[in-house]
Amino acid sequence: MNGLTGATEPESRLKELEGFIFTILKLVIEPIQKQAKGFRHIASQLEEKIIIDYSIEFITSLNVHDFKQISSQDLYKILVVRRAGKISDRTTKYHKLISRINYLRTIESSMYDIMNNFQPIFEQYQNEWNDSIKKIDSFFIEIRTQDAQTNFEQRRKDFLNDFDKVVSNWQNLPSIMLVPDMNIRDRYVLYDNLVIPLRNIARKYEGDDWAMNLMNIILDCVHYYEKIEHLKKFTSSSFSNLATKLADAFEEIKSFIEDNGDMIN
Repeated sequence: MNGLTGATEPESRLKELEGFIFTILKLVIEPIQKQAKGFRHIASQLEEKIIIDYSIEFITSLNVHDFKQISSQDLYKILVVRRAGKISDRTTKYHKLISRINYLRTIESSMYDIMNNFQPIFEQYQNEWNDSIKKIDSFFIEIRTQDAQTNFEQRRKDFLNDFDKVVSNWQNLPSIMLVPDMNIRDRYVLYDNLVIPLRNIARKYEGDDWAMNLMNIILDCVHYYEKIEHLKKFTSSSFSNLATKLADAFEEIKSFIEDNGDMIN
């Protein structure tokens, strides 16, 4: 490719470069669409209340690095000087196209930056959520042990009965019965059917030591749940932004190809 980079060779060299540029751009049109679709897909997954492993693939054919082999002087000659129309319009289109191409060079690193920022923090929050859920189990064992050893007043017995009902209702959910291992760890099933009902119990028996201890545990659960959801939403927005910018690049490059079909003639 060394023969493609000089600026003093004859007209035939610039003509050859025109075809080279046009070919690169045609080859990245489909990969741009596939990559944008992938970004929109993971953005949508992150918005959903589902438990899955998040992953994204980089489309390796989305490659414009060969543009580095062409000097800026040659690019300007081919994309501005040799094109028809007003110089101001051609220059504007040139800068837009080069801006899109430069952006495409950053897509892979941007994608991995987002995932590398998301995954360790998501894992940390998930572990903290799991720890807070385990505290509910420990609390349940503790008050049950006390119940076996102490003749509680009616209010405490009512607390235990309400607590038992919430746990029983959660354990007997159709989804839990059908797929127990999956749904016991399902954050959304836990949050809607265990955490929130237990928060209501803590509020109902406000002022009681058990209720206060339970509320502290529940507040931890809610805190980490909300942190996870905020992180997911932020990451979804980041991928949506990448998809939007890729769509803009697609339109710019597609328009350039359509406007400059004579480059392959």
